Amino acid sequence: MCGIHLYWGKGANKAAIQSLMGEGAYRGPDQENALSPWPGMWVGANRLKILHPGPEADQPFWSNDGKTLLVWNGEIYNHKTLRILLEKMGIEFSTNCDTEVLINWIQVFGVKGLEKLEGMFALIFVDLKDNSILVARDPNGEKPLYYSQNQDRLIISSVASGIAKLSEPKLDKKQLENYSFMRTPIPGKTF
Repeated sequence: MCGIHLYWGKGANKAAIQSLMGEGAYRGPDQENALSPWPGMWVGANRLKILHPGPEADQPFWSNDGKTLLVWNGEIYNHKTLRILLEKMGIEFSTNCDTEVLINWIQVFGVKGLEKLEGMFALIFVDLKDNSILVARDPNGEKPLYYSQNQDRLIISSVASGIAKLSEPKLDKKQLENYSFMRTPIPGKTF
């Protein structure tokens, strides 16, 4: 199940990310951690250990070169096939976890590589080389990922209640009609 969280911009601090992680604690009771990869940004994870119960897949997960990190929720069904392809390209692995496969896959193939992932996932990939982030979900959106954004900050979390605690949410009434008929808000929007 796991929970992933990001706070970037005004108000980003350890207390804010811990608040998000506190709301998401039920999603991952086995391990939690947060860190600030650069000033003004925090990422955190609540991990439920299922496929890889050892500490080698704890999150946030750093790449071997220390230039990227990943927090994610889900399962990549074809991770063994992707691993074989990466090994043929000369990538060396230090664990047997799908987390390490995923971080290397994104490092090599970027956004285009997401098309080859089979599974259910929500992820936040942080690239420290160019201070950028990639946020993605599987095409079916099975794993929850909510956000709140304004000109000063971006908050992303697996738990909407965590975001609500840190922001002043306003009901977007335009979404009600769409939800009544389509059972979903307008794509790219939330209530």
